[in-house]
Amino acid sequence: MPTKDAYNRTGGEAVSLHPAAITATNVVTPGADLQLYDSALVYCQVGAMTGSEAIHLEIQDGSVGGTLDASYTAVVAGELLGGTIGTLTGTTDASQLVVRGYIGDARYLRVAVTSLTGTVECNAFIVPGDPRSGSTR
Repeated sequence: MPTKDAYNRTGGEAVSLHPAAITATNVVTPGADLQLYDSALVYCQVGAMTGSEAIHLEIQDGSVGGTLDASYTAVVAGELLGGTIGTLTGTTDASQLVVRGYIGDARYLRVAVTSLTGTVECNAFIVPGDPRSGSTR
């Protein structure tokens, strides 16, 4: 495999939360199955916000798939390249793309999004990376 081959080093498809207006409810991406991968990239894009609006983004991992499963917990900072995300506010964090690398060993990964104040446009997606030896897509 060539060294500059991102297509074959990623899962070739992403699990996503389609762009949506997020209100106070907790919205999560479907769980990305990382069984055949050693890492993942997580992308969270936040739209325009006023100074009073805020949104909380949390990357979670778990042992059982699905969006409602209680086995998901917040990923510890040591398993996220770039650190945790946390709360983004309209005064400093509006209209940006946040990227984190996941290097943990849980099978499933998702992003939980909660608007703390106001309605905020947001989307998120997870791209599996670094296929395990012998795995194919």
